Amino acid sequence: SMRFVTPEDVEKYEIGDSISSIASRNMEIYYAKIGAQLVELDTGGNGRIYQFSADENYESSILASFGYLERMGLDRGEDWVVFVPARSIALLVDAGDFPAVELASRLAFEGYYELGYAISPYGYIKKNHSWVRFRQ
Repeated sequence: SMRFVTPEDVEKYEIGDSISSIASRNMEIYYAKIGAQLVELDTGGNGRIYQFSADENYESSILASFGYLERMGLDRGEDWVVFVPARSIALLVDAGDFPAVELASRLAFEGYYELGYAISPYGYIKKNHSWVRFRQ
């Protein structure tokens, strides 16, 4: 089952300073356990887009898993844009692959409005160990 950590939980267990690392470690363990993977999508020649495939619930949580991205060979500073239109979809694109960024952006925008549990129609890029909205 899923359970969200509330602000009250953070205070009760005194985990405010370490909650990000706890979340990252938990997701990395879970992804390894279920065999999460990257699958390259057929873009019809419009660049390279990878879909992160986990369990249809925690794909978007890849944003909390810097270590997992690193082990997959995708954590190279600020090079990767991650789109999370809904909790079950995470698309990863090299920021310099303009046709792929454009296509992933369209897919994310459509997914945001069509899929359940919407998160964001935008792409995000890592800067200083945090995610910021990507702007072309």
